[in-house]
Amino acid sequence: MIEHVFVLMLENRSFDHLFAFSGLPGVPQAPGTFGLASGAPDRLTSDPPHEFESVREQINGGLMTGFTGEGLRGFAASSIPMLIGLAQNSVLFDNWFSSMPGPTWPNRLFAHAGSSAGLDNSLGNLATLGAVTQPGQYLKFDHLHIFEQLVAKGATWRVYRGDMFPQVLSLRGMVESGWTSSGRLNSYSPTFRPMTLLPTPSSSRTTRRSAISPMGIHNIRWGLCPPVKR
Repeated sequence: MIEHVFVLMLENRSFDHLFAFSGLPGVPQAPGTFGLASGAPDRLTSDPPHEFESVREQINGGLMTGFTGEGLRGFAASSIPMLIGLAQNSVLFDNWFSSMPGPTWPNRLFAHAGSSAGLDNSLGNLATLGAVTQPGQYLKFDHLHIFEQLVAKGATWRVYRGDMFPQVLSLRGMVESGWTSSGRLNSYSPTFRPMTLLPTPSSSRTTRRSAISPMGIHNIRWGLCPPVKR
């Protein structure tokens, strides 16, 4: 019987970019027409644009011809040992796609609530601050989000965050309960065993060496491996 579910949702990296050259059983290389080559750098000097309009141009109606430069390189298994280890010992979704071709907020909202609350791009800075700090400024949905549904079923949950104000605080009721139902990513302890754990990586642009994020400007080799208390 499954007692605990640990959800790790990454972003800003395609499946082929991470695993096409991994050698994992059942994972094929990308089609030759994509022009994908090995040798992706650990960190980019700038974060590629990934708001809705930019990604639509990159996809180019399905032709996938709008990607250029280092975005067309994939990682060797030895370059991403942490992710390879996770893929070898966990369920790897190899036919799962982002809910919309766009940035962080809409796609994480789809994962948490099955909808983006009408967003197709990131919120502005002021709207973001209000959504994650003010109880009355949460994003509106016509249905329950995943945390409300877990509570309704009597299931326990906990969010492990990299940012001080994780995006999940923008959901109804989360500002009020967020600090008692969340912890820093490096504070996970096996003594607390909720049924569902959802880590939310850091997206800080000022701590590139230690940020726990798959963004292009961050370290990908060890960037998803924070120190964990035992």
